[in-house]
Amino acid sequence: LKAYPNPTSGLVTVDLDNRIHTEHTIRVFDLFGRLVQENKTTSERNTIDLSSGDAGVYFIEIWNGTNRAVQKIIKQ
Repeated sequence: LKAYPNPTSGLVTVDLDNRIHTEHTIRVFDLFGRLVQENKTTSERNTIDLSSGDAGVYFIEIWNGTNRAVQKIIKQ
């Protein structure tokens, strides 16, 4: 999992190691653990739009049914 730019002003690119095109769930949580967004994808590169959200800390969680990865993102 690679999410950038970090910090961001809105758009975040998420690169997945998804060579076998397994379905992944991408969830975005705010600092209080509230779900902000949820998307399902088989793409290796995805864009998350945080531009309408408040400035602060967000967590991007990637789940493929077996493995889970989380990355912290700061929105300015």
